[in-house]
Amino acid sequence: MKLLEVEKLNIKFNILDGVVNAVNGVSFAINKGEVLGVVGESGSGKSVTFLSLFGLIPQPPGEIVSGKAIYKSENLLDMNKKRLLKLRAEEIGFIYQDPLTSLNPVLRIINQIIESPVLNRKLTKAEAISEAKILLERVGISDEEKNYNSYPHQFSGGMRQRAMIAMAIANKPNILIADEPTTALDVTIQAQIIELVKKIKDEIDMSIVWISHDLGVIAGIADRVLVMYAGYIVEEAPVLELFKNPKHPYTKGLLNSIPRINSDNEVEGIDGIPPDGLKKHLGCPFSERCKLVLDKCINRFPVRKKINNHHSVSCFL
Repeated sequence: MKLLEVEKLNIKFNILDGVVNAVNGVSFAINKGEVLGVVGESGSGKSVTFLSLFGLIPQPPGEIVSGKAIYKSENLLDMNKKRLLKLRAEEIGFIYQDPLTSLNPVLRIINQIIESPVLNRKLTKAEAISEAKILLERVGISDEEKNYNSYPHQFSGGMRQRAMIAMAIANKPNILIADEPTTALDVTIQAQIIELVKKIKDEIDMSIVWISHDLGVIAGIADRVLVMYAGYIVEEAPVLELFKNPKHPYTKGLLNSIPRINSDNEVEGIDGIPPDGLKKHLGCPFSERCKLVLDKCINRFPVRKKINNHHSVSCFL
């Protein structure tokens, strides 16, 4: 069952140097109860795509040029600010990359968690505090009073991220947008956070969009993966199929750049840098860096084609 369906989304940013084409005609769906992984280099349009759907990019300079995003028979892109605010408060949760800058430094942790339930679910403060304490226990923060009354700077990075997760799930959202939530954490804490999110997902039956540049993290949590490059979706596949049978040269390059234990193969980087977003591409945006480039790649854009019912790729090869 499709919970959210996006069609031909185009986003640009109007800056002093010109127009940056940040997202270029992307189409995808989020199914109920699944974890959708979104991978790509910095600047590939991952975060902008999902933040824009819920009115979280500044407009201007950002501008949603065209597209549709159907959620429960409503087009998110046609909603007014009041309706979007209500939707974000009640049905969409967000976990951001750096919880220290996302949490209010002058409010105690528990006061930040109870804010949304009090405003949106009309709970009393006592009821909200009781729920918040249960949430904090679920995410692994003990019931010591000093933890509940702590400020963000008194928590470690892992505990701050756990507090962010508690805030994100306080209203039991249908969709959780996790925007590189483990990037700033060490690998042991990363693993704990991933397992925690998977457990909570099953408990409240929510869908998750996990945005990351780390394919190792995506392998551990995602059911299906979108690979983005220069504002385009270049490949989409179930996670196991993507790792076993990648089709796009960019996807292969990302996988080949991962160090592997017990492998004699050298780690290979991807030559060059991502294309300038100020320039419009006639052909494949990856053509300047691709070792398998053909003449037609430079002047013609490869339309996304299905390899099977679940796997599609934008590549002439």
